[in-house]
Amino acid sequence: DRFTISSSHWIDFTIVFFITGLGVAGVSTAIFEGTSGGYLFLLFLIFGFAIVSFCFLCASVFNRSKIGSILSSMFFVVGYFITFAADPEDGDAAVMNILSLHPMAAFSYGIQTVAKWEDTNFGMSASEVDVSPFVSGYKYTDSILMLAIDTVIYLLLSYYFSLTISSVGVPLPFYFPFTKKYWCT
Repeated sequence: DRFTISSSHWIDFTIVFFITGLGVAGVSTAIFEGTSGGYLFLLFLIFGFAIVSFCFLCASVFNRSKIGSILSSMFFVVGYFITFAADPEDGDAAVMNILSLHPMAAFSYGIQTVAKWEDTNFGMSASEVDVSPFVSGYKYTDSILMLAIDTVIYLLLSYYFSLTISSVGVPLPFYFPFTKKYWCT
């Protein structure tokens, strides 16, 4: 059953990212001394889910593994460089939220937000989570929200593309979500 396989992957990813997130957050608290490890853990955990969703999307779009792995890696790295289009210090928060539709950009902005709070010599605590340290107005919660939105969007797109452009089985027509047959069977 397709659901069982997918859910087993997600349980595995959750366990792996939970353990990895704990480790990275633990090490990161040495760098971000004033920030709670829980906030760092949450950022790394949701970033992990967004990465997996991004990989699922790339896997559903490319049929050839060599081309897919090269282009997917390039698309992922480009996510960091698009953050240079809007600086958190004085950029537009709306533009930064749009750029955060790429998980690497959302994560980068989130880390920059935590680092900015650290520069105040206090770090980020519960009272600063939904407050921006920047003139732009971009907040830590914006980064978390955008990573969650990225995860959902990429999962939906990967599901759609796996059914419409897949080389496995008979692909469905591009308009399949709007057909009665799809929803009633």
